[in-house]
Amino acid sequence: KKILKRALEYNSTDLDLWKQLIELGTEDEARELLHTAVKCIPNQLELWLALAKLETYEKARGVLNDARKALPKEFSIWVYAAKLDEAQGNVENVDAVIKRGIKVLTKEGITLGREDWLKEARTAESAGSPMTCDAIIRATADLGVDEDEKEKTWVEDAESCIHEKCFETARALYRHAASVFPTHHSIWMIRIEFEKKYGNNDILNQVLEQAINDCPTYEVFWLMTAKHKWQTISVDAAREVLTRAFTVHPNSENIYLAAAKLERETRQYERAREIYT
Repeated sequence: KKILKRALEYNSTDLDLWKQLIELGTEDEARELLHTAVKCIPNQLELWLALAKLETYEKARGVLNDARKALPKEFSIWVYAAKLDEAQGNVENVDAVIKRGIKVLTKEGITLGREDWLKEARTAESAGSPMTCDAIIRATADLGVDEDEKEKTWVEDAESCIHEKCFETARALYRHAASVFPTHHSIWMIRIEFEKKYGNNDILNQVLEQAINDCPTYEVFWLMTAKHKWQTISVDAAREVLTRAFTVHPNSENIYLAAAKLERETRQYERAREIYT
């Protein structure tokens, strides 16, 4: 430590010297050293982020604000700030931080491509920050994509994420695509199949409910939702879905058959007869 400190007296801007000295110290010593280091070499992003990691939430926010002033063109600072708010439970701030970051970076002449932001979303997922991941996708998925290519592009991006086992990023892409094209049966079907394979029953139930709300005239989604609720929740839950389905599709043979099958399979033969008649 003495040797490294002596070396820094002669070369206070040497990043490697600072890193070696910080690694040798306790957490409190590292925090103190980092405060000095960012003053000596304020252009080193990793030092700012390392200091923010060691501070309390409120102090970390101050560190990140100082980091932005020193490095106004660094998008990673904004992403880290969003992760910090997510970790603290300040969910409502996550979207705002990402959007503001993009706006500020644009003013600074920094325009990242969609692929760069997609990479950041994957990194956020890997770091255990799914809300930050989702916020990045929603704020940047449209960048550089023609209107008639959006759905195709987002599905391809999601498939790439699935291949890399970045399921939260893929989920965010599908969710965004469905919000932009809520009446497209194809994207809802892709979302449903994705959740069947990689999600859980609660998430799948939510997606199915959204599908029938956004595409009520597509009877297949009603049938899928009723079947899922029957298998994972209760017969009554499935009946309730089919009852709603009848109000939208009063003359659907498939829905009548599904309702009758439900009663027959649960040995409610009288109910089944009433439906058939």
